[in-house]
Amino acid sequence: MLERFLEPGDVFIDVGANIGYYSLLASGLVGRAGRVFSIEAHPAIHTQLLRNVQMAPTNNISAIHAAAAE
Repeated sequence: MLERFLEPGDVFIDVGANIGYYSLLASGLVGRAGRVFSIEAHPAIHTQLLRNVQMAPTNNISAIHAAAAE
């Protein structure tokens, strides 16, 4: 589904990003001109998310340690 809807330059917001699987996929799809915001509340999982983001071939992902609600 992401491959069908995301294009270079888009913004993708991953709420409850977990370890960043979809964030990393979206990162490649939106490319250098796009942005990915990965939001994860659990401290240990956010730490793993940060590790995975650091290994990404692009630098368009912002990992945010926060909870999302209404």
